Amino acid sequence: MSVGKASRTLRGLTVGDRPGQTWTFWPSTVSLYSWDGLERVWYGEESVEEYLAAKQALWDEAVAEGNMLPVPAPGR
Repeated sequence: MSVGKASRTLRGLTVGDRPGQTWTFWPSTVSLYSWDGLERVWYGEESVEEYLAAKQALWDEAVAEGNMLPVPAPGR
């Protein structure tokens, strides 16, 4: 990581900006299925509706089990 990029990241964290991607806080089961399931859609092995229903079921399960990472409050 360059000094400039590290500096921007640290500055962003102090003001509450969240570096990284939106899926940073996703449960691991949802994250893994997002890629594996999507490939099954691409190959015609699963419909989009089946993919979305399965992904929603994983979200629901993670929430019910409290298996979610806390999202930090903004620093602003």
